[in-house]
This record gives sequence, C-alpha cells and structure tokens, in this order.
Amino acid sequence: QPQIISSQPSPSLCCPSFAQGINSATPLLYTYKRGSEELMSSSPMLANGTGLSPHQSPSELTDAKKAKLDGTANPASRVVHIRSMPGEAGETDVVQLGMSFGKMTNVLVLKQKNQAFLEFQDEASAVAMVAYFQTNPAQVRLKPVFVQFSNHKEL
Repeated sequence: QPQIISSQPSPSLCCPSFAQGINSATPLLYTYKRGSEELMSSSPMLANGTGLSPHQSPSELTDAKKAKLDGTANPASRVVHIRSMPGEAGETDVVQLGMSFGKMTNVLVLKQKNQAFLEFQDEASAVAMVAYFQTNPAQVRLKPVFVQFSNHKEL
C-alpha cells in the first residue's frame, strides 16, 4: 500500500536532481514493494494455517475432503482413479494396468493433472484391481502410481 510521508528529511538526500523543484512542505508519495514472505504472512487465506477461506472452518469441509483427511477410502465404484501418473503415460498404459482384472468400458487420462480414470463393466473387477494394488504397488513406466476408487460412479 502506498504511504504518504511528510518530507521532513530533505528529499535531496536520496534524489538530488528530483528534489530541486519540490517545496519542503509538499508531502511525497512513496510506494514500496512487498516481498513474498510479507504477502504470504498477511494473506487471510493462509492466516489460519489451513489454506482455507478465512470464513471457512475445518468443520465445514465437504465430505470428500474429510474422507481424504481421515485416510478413509472412497466407497467401491466401477471407476478406478489412478494418480501420480508419469507425464508420458497414455491410455495404453492405463488399459494395460487394468487388463487382467476384467472388461473395461472407458478410459480417461488427465495428463496435466497426472491422473487417469478407468471404468470397468462391473464393480467386482474394479474391487479386484484396487484390492490387488493395495498390497502390490502399481507401476506405470517404472514409476509408482496410486490406485483407488473414484468418487464417480461412471465416466
């Protein structure tokens, strides 16, 4: 925020050529840049340490957010969510990951978010895939990925 400061100390100390035409009683307008640390510490979004809106308390989180914070899994679904995908992975990699668990009806890869969704024809196939990869870590292109049920019932 700009501050108006009386020019009691002579402005000629810092800017001699600029100060020649200024009356010593004229207030000067000074601005200053705020560093990222100062901006972050005064941000109302971060003031409560949660990154939430200042008007939102942790008790007002949506059920989906609560489930993620509690560590509880999503309910069983025909749709499997795969996260931490390598950027170079594609639909073929996702299909290969789920091929041995049953017939798939849809695949969605979100490359910018490093995520993928795989929809099976029946819920039992998705349950088998998630159960298997909970005990045997999944890999796509030699990088570990996380397999879980999606919040979506279908794609």
